[in-house]
This record gives sequence, C-alpha cells and structure tokens, in this order.
Amino acid sequence: MTPSNNPQESSPKKYPVKHILKGSRKAIINTIHTLYLLRYAEILEWSPLQPTGIPGEFITMMTKYITLG
Repeated sequence: MTPSNNPQESSPKKYPVKHILKGSRKAIINTIHTLYLLRYAEILEWSPLQPTGIPGEFITMMTKYITLG
C-alpha cells in the first residue's frame, strides 16, 4: 500500500501533553474554570482532586492530545 492510500499516514498525528495542577483547592478549581473559559479543557477532563499529604495542598491532572501535522 502506498502512503497516499493509507489514511492513517495522511492524517495528522496526536501527541499527548500531561498537565498537572498542584496547590490549594481554591486555586486549582479557579485554574480549571479559567482553562474551560478559554476553551482549552473541559472541566470533566481533570482527575478528581487528591490530597498530596501536605496540609491544604491538592493535585489533579489531565492529558490533552495536541494534533500536529
């Protein structure tokens, strides 16, 4: 099969980018909502907030797939 006949080779490749937010619950929620308002990430794409073991500190993460030609 030639590359022009293979749809997977002609389509843009997606690359994962992992985003990690760590800080106070209020700061993380504010950042998640800001990224949503900027149409960068949906709120439900983020993992549930988890305590880090440091008092008042939480962590969440999200993987965004960036399409590059």
